[in-house]
Amino acid sequence: MQAICIIQEIKKGAVYCERRNDRCNPQCTNPIKLPGQCCPVCDGCEYENKDYKNRERFTPNPDEPCLQCECSNGNVRCFQQQCPKLSCRNPQKIGNKCCEECVEYCVDENNKEKIYQEGEVWLSPENECNICTCKDSMVQCRRADCPATHCQHPAAPFGVCCPECEHCEFTHRLYRNGQEFTHEEDPCQVCRCENGTVSCDTILCDPLPCMHPEELKGICCPICVPDVKCRHGGKVYDAWENFLDPDNPCSECVCVDGMASCHPVLCLNTECPNPQFGHCCESCDGCSYGDKNYINHVSFSDPLNPCRSCQCESGAVSCQQSPCPPVECENPIYMEGECCPICRDCMFKGSFYKDGVTDDLQ
Repeated sequence: MQAICIIQEIKKGAVYCERRNDRCNPQCTNPIKLPGQCCPVCDGCEYENKDYKNRERFTPNPDEPCLQCECSNGNVRCFQQQCPKLSCRNPQKIGNKCCEECVEYCVDENNKEKIYQEGEVWLSPENECNICTCKDSMVQCRRADCPATHCQHPAAPFGVCCPECEHCEFTHRLYRNGQEFTHEEDPCQVCRCENGTVSCDTILCDPLPCMHPEELKGICCPICVPDVKCRHGGKVYDAWENFLDPDNPCSECVCVDGMASCHPVLCLNTECPNPQFGHCCESCDGCSYGDKNYINHVSFSDPLNPCRSCQCESGAVSCQQSPCPPVECENPIYMEGECCPICRDCMFKGSFYKDGVTDDLQ
């Protein structure tokens, strides 16, 4: 095969050799080398170390799908593919294709393998209060429609989508039905949440015996401020000193006019369904369930149903049916007070037989 590319010539008794392909002069820019031929020909194209047939179209670089080339008589001509104008609102680029296409489905942004058909409706996995729709190949989400409420200050507790009248939302805080509280912006207003509606009453201040009463921030009524210490619970406190009642840790006191004025400790609102009842206030650091307190992450038997096991997590109790071990008899029975079937007695054709009793069971 190599010999056909060598030309021998004898001059004056000497043999001269030269490569024949040094005399090749193809009339194209990208000639192809064919097997058995010394000179490249224009019956195909060689482009970037690859061979292409005549009239063949190809994409030389997969990272540039819009760059198209064509082999024409040993010449490679490349051009940028022009994409057609699409009429759909949200065209998609599929795979390694150059141009976008109109599709009749939506792709989940967080899970590219999840496909929704045009017109399909679903609850958003990120926020179950939102309803999403596939429309014109675009995912459109909106908050779910909530029914109208008959109260003035409905609230949506933690984990609930729609506001309801079981709680009150007032001045951006959540209150339970029946809860009384001082107005956040006006300490002279005492308010109460009742069936989702907050009503407030103005505090009437009593007349004071002093000539120059003082108004203190956060306190509705002005007070007399003599520099008189208080004795309470065997201890002495300075005027206007705040302290916990040593006889009742759920009571806060302040020394006023030589007397200790005490009131219940103000508790913060909890947003968990089973808050733990502490000495004074509820807390989501544990759970209260069935008149008992449980610490977080602890599992316990349901005091309301011994056949269920429960777990406390951040003030929320979740329960499920306790699994039963397999029985090794054909006719297990359920005993009163037991959750699982046992093999103590036998039941056959509607009759009970004590363990060890023999009888004609035919």
